[in-house]
Amino acid sequence: MKITKSQLKEMIREAIGGILNKDIVKFTAEEMEELHRTGQIEKGDRVYQYQVPVKEGKINEARQSQFKIPYREQKNVMKILRTAKSAKVGKYKEGVHYDFGVGKGTTFILAVDKKLENEILSLLVQKGVKNIHEV
Repeated sequence: MKITKSQLKEMIREAIGGILNKDIVKFTAEEMEELHRTGQIEKGDRVYQYQVPVKEGKINEARQSQFKIPYREQKNVMKILRTAKSAKVGKYKEGVHYDFGVGKGTTFILAVDKKLENEILSLLVQKGVKNIHEV
C-alpha cells in the first residue's frame, strides 16, 4: 500500500497534535521536594509517580592528578596508554582512567586517576617520556 503525500502530512499532524495536546502539570518547590523524597505526589484527583526516588548524598567525583607534558610527547604518550595493560584494571580507557587536556604554551595536560597515578607515571618514564611536571 502506498501512502500519498497528503496522507503522510495528515498522519504527521495527528502525531504532533497528540504530543502537543498533553497536559502540562506545574509543581511548587514543596511539591517537587515531596515528589523527590517519597517518589509520588497527589495533585487534584491524580497521583504522579517518580520511577526512582532521588537518593540524597554526595556526588562521587573522580579524583585525578594532572601532569603537564610537552606537546611533542603527546603522540608517544597516547600510543603508550592505548597499548599498555594494567595489573589493576586491564586496559587503560580514555575518559575513565585518563584524559587529555590543553595546557599553556607548548604543553598538554594528562589527567590520571589517583589510583593509577604511580603505575602510569612509572610506565611513561620507562618508555622514555621526558619533562613530566605535576600541575
